[in-house]
Amino acid sequence: MFSYQTFLDEKGTLSFEKCQEYHQKILDTMKKRETEFEEYWLDFVKNAIEYRQIRSNWYLISREERLATDDSRQINTIKSFLP
Repeated sequence: MFSYQTFLDEKGTLSFEKCQEYHQKILDTMKKRETEFEEYWLDFVKNAIEYRQIRSNWYLISREERLATDDSRQINTIKSFLP
């Protein structure tokens, strides 16, 4: 049966606690109003939204559309923003 623990046992997963820690670091950095960070943050959010849109439509689009969007479906762009 799939549970939170089996999820945590998978390679490359983050616990809620670790996500909260990263989120707090993001919020703390945003308080400093660093322009470079704000640019990276906006890029991250835009890529996350695009990735979510592609993933949510994946089983509804044709094979040709899948082939055309396959490269941008990869989560590597999102992961490149993470430590």
